[in-house]
Amino acid sequence: MSSNSRANVVLKNIKDVADKAGVSVKTVSRALSDKNKVAQKTRDRIYQIMEEMEYYPSLLSIVLY
Repeated sequence: MSSNSRANVVLKNIKDVADKAGVSVKTVSRALSDKNKVAQKTRDRIYQIMEEMEYYPSLLSIVLY
């Protein structure tokens, strides 16, 4: 990968998802780890935003739950 192509990569994180969804980072985290603690409508919105942003939690963060 050339240095020019690396400059165009935007790393997304859970805070970006939370900001766009208008919820806290903790709410996104709960939606990903314990689906019963977040309302279905909120969970659906979070997952839709994750898909739009092409955000996927890292394998490490999944393993830590």
